[in-house]
Amino acid sequence: MHKALEEGDDKLEAVILSSGNGSYSFIVFVENRPELCLYAELLTFGENMEQRAENEWANMRRRYSTPLGCWDVVEEEATSCTVMKLLVSEWSNKKTQRSANKKT
Repeated sequence: MHKALEEGDDKLEAVILSSGNGSYSFIVFVENRPELCLYAELLTFGENMEQRAENEWANMRRRYSTPLGCWDVVEEEATSCTVMKLLVSEWSNKKTQRSANKKT
């Protein structure tokens, strides 16, 4: 993905797959290269953020996708310095189908 972005004029894009209950799910991909994509989930608020991140990390492993990383996202401009978690894994169509089935 990095190599494709560096070598070409393509951009990194994201599409929201689902949102609600303090989390947003995305597919992140290289423009004009749909095979270069990742799954990302942003946990935005709630009690026990660390525990929620650990639970989602375990869920990613169970859903046939390989977790790649978990990062803190800090919104320093906010009045209370909001911390969110960004979880990233390989893209898995099975994961998307399960997420879609949960929402309906």
